[in-house]
Amino acid sequence: MAKNENSHGGKTRESIRFKEAFYGNLLELLLTIEEITGLEVCIYPSMGNRALADTGITHLPHSFSSHFGEFCRIVKANRSGRGCGGYDSHMTVKKSAEIGKPFVNVCHAGLGEVVFPVYGYNKIHIATVFIGQVITSEIDGMGFPEIVRRVHDLGVDERKLLAAYHRLPRMGREKLLRIGTMADLAIRGLGSVMDFETFEHQVMLNQYPVIQQALRMITPNPHNLSEGQIADSLNLHQSYFSRLFKKVMKCNFQTYVTMKKIQRAKNMLHHSSSSIMRISESCGFSRQSYFTLNFKKITGMTPSEYRRIRRQSDK
Repeated sequence: MAKNENSHGGKTRESIRFKEAFYGNLLELLLTIEEITGLEVCIYPSMGNRALADTGITHLPHSFSSHFGEFCRIVKANRSGRGCGGYDSHMTVKKSAEIGKPFVNVCHAGLGEVVFPVYGYNKIHIATVFIGQVITSEIDGMGFPEIVRRVHDLGVDERKLLAAYHRLPRMGREKLLRIGTMADLAIRGLGSVMDFETFEHQVMLNQYPVIQQALRMITPNPHNLSEGQIADSLNLHQSYFSRLFKKVMKCNFQTYVTMKKIQRAKNMLHHSSSSIMRISESCGFSRQSYFTLNFKKITGMTPSEYRRIRRQSDK
């Protein structure tokens, strides 16, 4: 028994050393990109990784976790209290996974960034990298009045914004895209197992096929099956199944089911005209208020806000 425990401890220490070395190399690469280009780098975990567990992205400094540039801070500190007022990084993260390669994105306020997805073990989308922010040639040609037009409804301090606007670098789409392509290749060069936690998660699923069976049962009917019913169908005691599920999935059964319900709700909000109350009921929530609470907790916005942003992005 002691031998097995020592062996397990050795593997754990080896995993920790691997992760520390890997994310140390990733941090050095991101800092190098910022130094060479003079641009800001942000890296957002994918929704799947964010919902399942903490990802290796959390090993990076907080400064890489969001847009902290002067221009963005001024826009977010607007009088309307609406933050960016429509720019949704989560939507862009999803878009990057769909496109699968670097592309130039211009936010609602007129700032350009090059965006590309990062894939880990088994080609799982684990994160999206944003490099910017710049005034593209098209926006620069229209001048500051175009920026003001874009953020007018937010009540932004235009004097401060003008000063930040003049300090932003100017860059054409072609050059921005070349920077993204270079960074994409560099990050790919760090190794095929980009996110070690994702790799470990896949290994855990392979070790416990009953959890894979449970996930296949949950996916089509997330609101129709209880933890006890699934445990019974797998011939497991509920308490054992509950512990095993949390061990493998890094979250409890109810959290995972809620996540699947919200995924279904997002699809319905985007592709159907059903009322929010009807969608709430269809996804298995007993009260619309509880649905809204959970939806905002997972996505960062209310169902109404999500539907509006999705429909605007489709235009």
